[in-house]
Amino acid sequence: MKENNMHYKYLSYSSPKEKIDYSYSEFKGELFMDAWKNSRALSKVEKEQQNITFSYSEEENTKALLTNWLVEFQNSEFKDFQKLKLLLKRFEVTRKIYETYDENFRPLNKNTKFTENTLYLLFSFVLVNAYKETKKLYYLNSLLKVNDILISNEKDLTENDISLLNLCVAEELRFIDNLRNTLK
Repeated sequence: MKENNMHYKYLSYSSPKEKIDYSYSEFKGELFMDAWKNSRALSKVEKEQQNITFSYSEEENTKALLTNWLVEFQNSEFKDFQKLKLLLKRFEVTRKIYETYDENFRPLNKNTKFTENTLYLLFSFVLVNAYKETKKLYYLNSLLKVNDILISNEKDLTENDISLLNLCVAEELRFIDNLRNTLK
């Protein structure tokens, strides 16, 4: 990568409490792409590829749902794309993943928590799998935003969290590189 003084402006430690604004974002060409790639350079642990497996447990609500979806992706059994699209739509509006939802993916009440990093990590990994399986750009679009939130809060992540985030970011980078190569 070339020397680049452009700042990637979509990282904010106040996210998800404050929504990162992507509206009317102007594309700045290769300088922007370099700044984006530089923002993905995580620092806490060595970037080693690991095989991560998920197992479903009878936990409650969002964490259980996302974990169950990951198990289904792992077993090539995921079919709940309508529900995932609804959660994705809610995330796109709020930029939050709540601990509990009603059946329409609305927070159960105004005090429902949305700051648990694990939920964003699980959602990121779900989006990686959904994009891999479908190549639908809306999954990749949301993956970029979820990863912005996670990278913004990197200092609050554990080493295990960082390992999972490294996998998600590596996939994100690969997806974008593949897209760019098909457009050349």
